[in-house]
Amino acid sequence: MSTLSIEVNTARQQARRGLEQVRQSLAAAGFSASIVALPELLASSNLPIASASLTASLKTLRAGAAAKTPGVAGTASTTAKGSATTTASTSTKVAFSAALLLTAMVAIMAALHLSGGRHETKQNDGGLHAAAPTASNDTPALTLDPSLSAILDRKMDVVYRRDHLSEVLDDLEKRVGLHSAFPKTIDKTFMLTMVEKGTTVKQILEKMASDGKLDLVYDHDTVIFWKVADDILLSTLEKKLKQGDVQARCEAIYDLTRLGDPRIYPMLIDLLQNNDAPDRVIAPEALLLADEHADTFGFCNIASHCVEPLQKLLETPANRRDATILLGATKDERAVDSLIALLNDADPEVRHAAAVGLGRIHDSRATLPLIARLKSDDGATDDVRNAVASALGRIHDTHGTEPLIALLKDANENVRNTAAAALGQGDDPRAIAILIDLLKSSDAEVRFLAGYALSQSRDECATEPLLTLLKDKDAIQRSYGASFLGSIHDPRATEPLIALLKDTDADVRLSAAFALGQNHDSRATEPLIAAMSDLDKRVRLNVINALGDGRDPRAIEPLIAVLNNNSDIRYIAGSTLSRNRDPRGIEALTPYTNDPTRVRDASLPPV
Repeated sequence: MSTLSIEVNTARQQARRGLEQVRQSLAAAGFSASIVALPELLASSNLPIASASLTASLKTLRAGAAAKTPGVAGTASTTAKGSATTTASTSTKVAFSAALLLTAMVAIMAALHLSGGRHETKQNDGGLHAAAPTASNDTPALTLDPSLSAILDRKMDVVYRRDHLSEVLDDLEKRVGLHSAFPKTIDKTFMLTMVEKGTTVKQILEKMASDGKLDLVYDHDTVIFWKVADDILLSTLEKKLKQGDVQARCEAIYDLTRLGDPRIYPMLIDLLQNNDAPDRVIAPEALLLADEHADTFGFCNIASHCVEPLQKLLETPANRRDATILLGATKDERAVDSLIALLNDADPEVRHAAAVGLGRIHDSRATLPLIARLKSDDGATDDVRNAVASALGRIHDTHGTEPLIALLKDANENVRNTAAAALGQGDDPRAIAILIDLLKSSDAEVRFLAGYALSQSRDECATEPLLTLLKDKDAIQRSYGASFLGSIHDPRATEPLIALLKDTDADVRLSAAFALGQNHDSRATEPLIAAMSDLDKRVRLNVINALGDGRDPRAIEPLIAVLNNNSDIRYIAGSTLSRNRDPRGIEALTPYTNDPTRVRDASLPPV
């Protein structure tokens, strides 16, 4: 049987556009929502071949159109814009045209199915969202992890003003433990402004997708954002990649890697897989994916197809680092042995990439080799040990608990902090109890790291032990406790932190102010405003900054009032008002924006 020669993703995009035109046409003709809800008809058949139910729906639509008359259920006598009564002949004509177009789209999908093409979709309340292209018809449908479902339903108060994608997702990770991924190239393509109380995490994500014109996909326990590229641009680059000279093809590879569309991955994977002499010359250029797409590459359903080509590229030292990054990004278990071997590579950047990759794959076979790497790397390779500590935390193997605890005394601060975070994020039930016990250590540094680890655990059991630190006789411990509670975002910590704003030690008051700013609890606004008169300048600066982080409209007028204060206070207040983008603050900043001696902040809005 002959098939239609057309790219599956191109057909998909055109079909979706055609579907929207059908819906608009039917709505304009006065059909009710039940008739206009065509996506449900298409979703019911998953768009491969016209199912019996879809065929029956089309027949019903065509037959029913002829019987449509004004006043009959399924038509509208007037539109929302106050248009005149829709005539039966107009409804019939539009309905027949819509049905014809819909039938044509189903035929396209049937042809694609017969030729072996398929494109996974995932449906949620927001509609159909395209996932990464699949490699075969056997690819299972995406499933939603229960932990992600719980996170999506979490309600929270948010104030985002001109925040980038990474800033919002980092905030959600800290506050609710959301796992996310996106091509780095799309991070600065838009800014989110959203001020809501009691909104769900899902609503925040959907708002970002809408404002940024992004595709939102839920994959197991991770939220993924893509930015679909223009079909014509993608087709042009694909043609250039396949038919251009060496320079043109290299340029096409670079341009493709700057996009945030998952459809670029099959093109570049094909390049890596091809053994033709011309492709072998430029195949290493596809490793440019390592810089911007390492976080999302593994979510492409055919990423595993390039495990062997990447392993071959490891043989060339110049390619080894980027090939190692992408090998780990595939999340394929076949890559584990290669990555374990690369832990002993002479290049520390390759060892670092190998450790990160093993952390992505979560294979317990890597635990002992990673621990061995910890014992063999000295201070000259702190970055490697830091990556190893992170990987042990991500693998969640209980064999890694004791080595991570030992790293709490490592000479390098970053390694100590990463080990603490890894312990807090691990699944070993012994770790929380051990960390709570370490809060009693006579070593101040160990107490600090134990508290930090508990603050990263998001375990409800961690809040009470950390609250006890706020009553410690040692001011340093009270200060530590306040800082850690700022990371937990537990409402139970708000009132005790407010009480610390009157502590006798300035460092404790400073930490309490910072923590309250992190917690975004409106109960702290008035106490923080009162603390703007603190005798310690450092505390006042942190209080002003905390009011900016909390982004409560009640803080705007007090912040405006201190603009005439000394330069440091004025600078922080100006920065805070600039971040908030409240019209009152913007107006108050107008006299200052062109005077660098009054407000030194390049981010202030232009007048």
